[in-house]
Amino acid sequence: MSDRQSLSAFQVIQLVLLGVIAFSTGGILMWLLLSNNAKPPEVSAPATSVAQPADQSAFEAVREHQLAQAPNVSGMDPKQAALTLANWSFDHKAWSEAISQYEKAIALGSDNPDVRTDLGSAYRFSGQFEKAIEQYQIANRQNPQHENSLFNLASLYLQNLRQPDKAIALLEDFERKFPQSGALPRVREMLNEARNQTQR
Repeated sequence: MSDRQSLSAFQVIQLVLLGVIAFSTGGILMWLLLSNNAKPPEVSAPATSVAQPADQSAFEAVREHQLAQAPNVSGMDPKQAALTLANWSFDHKAWSEAISQYEKAIALGSDNPDVRTDLGSAYRFSGQFEKAIEQYQIANRQNPQHENSLFNLASLYLQNLRQPDKAIALLEDFERKFPQSGALPRVREMLNEARNQTQR
């Protein structure tokens, strides 16, 4: 009788573990589907009205929900409103909206290295590398001691454009300008990566 009872207890444990695994897997999959990191497939809009695949419709529903959750900027001055919406769009990876709002904020007078660097990063993440370079360079001209613009420019040359020689020059410049920076360990890793790329 004890063999039968222990077998039954073993089966119960198996069923409980199976339930926990199934629940966890379902939760993870749902989170991935609905998370802010979801990206729509790169598809051009059809010229005629065609039913969209279910996953595209689901993505659009999530994106519309996110946009509906944008901060209320109605009481802000236009410059601050544009900057708030730009930062919110950036945080939600809505790159084209972030670009539009950062450009608006700059036109309204919020032209500083932080805004230019964020605009450059929005261009970078949307695949517009030349425009990203331009914004990082403007930020660096506005403030030659602006760490983020120099770091991001070096990173762009190394990781996106695969131009290690340009990245090395920028990273060495970063080391000279910012010897106390908290980013130095990552800068040194990137320097090693760039040097390895030039030796191939």
